[in-house]
Amino acid sequence: MILWGASVASDGGTDVLAIAYDPDSNRWRMLSTAGQPARQDASVVWTGNEMIVWGGLSPTGESADGAAYNPGSDTWRPVPPAPIPGRALHTAVWVGTEMVVFGGAALRQVAGNEVAAFDPVANQWRRLADPPVRPLGRPAVAAGNRLIASSFADDATSGALYDRTSDVWSVRPRSPIPLWTGVSAVWTGLEMIVWGGERASGSIPPESDGAALVPPT
Repeated sequence: MILWGASVASDGGTDVLAIAYDPDSNRWRMLSTAGQPARQDASVVWTGNEMIVWGGLSPTGESADGAAYNPGSDTWRPVPPAPIPGRALHTAVWVGTEMVVFGGAALRQVAGNEVAAFDPVANQWRRLADPPVRPLGRPAVAAGNRLIASSFADDATSGALYDRTSDVWSVRPRSPIPLWTGVSAVWTGLEMIVWGGERASGSIPPESDGAALVPPT
């Protein structure tokens, strides 16, 4: 199990947590620091071989590149810049052969519609079709040849489905409940379940309900 995260101070300093736990030996170890990124609010996906860290806020602003960590060799390698603007607080989803990134914020503003996919084997990016509504970067799941985004900035109960075969987005049905900040989303093999989250005001208790979406219907 790999734990990674970073914070960027107002003076440009960074603080990174990068450790791994081996349940067989019941021991923790520090990850290599050579080539390790220092990004706040970056995305992280696991490919089956590597942990890819992309985007996030660096001391110089939002980043469009990243790094990939191989736990077998304890090494980091650079991930080239994406063909879309850098961003933080975005969404990244591993879809079997590629990492798809979208949404988020750039210079404290909501990012545009740009979507891109990264192939770690070829070490190459490609642009994908723009979604029909502007993504904010809430949780999303990979469901077979589809990617389901749980909510978008234009409508807190809206979202979209992406067909990777045809490179086409479509607006998905509205959720029967609001999808707040920090909502969780999982794919069961048949449906996407979203649950929880909280409103912007800290005085309002976290939400304790959810909803499920069955893609075919």
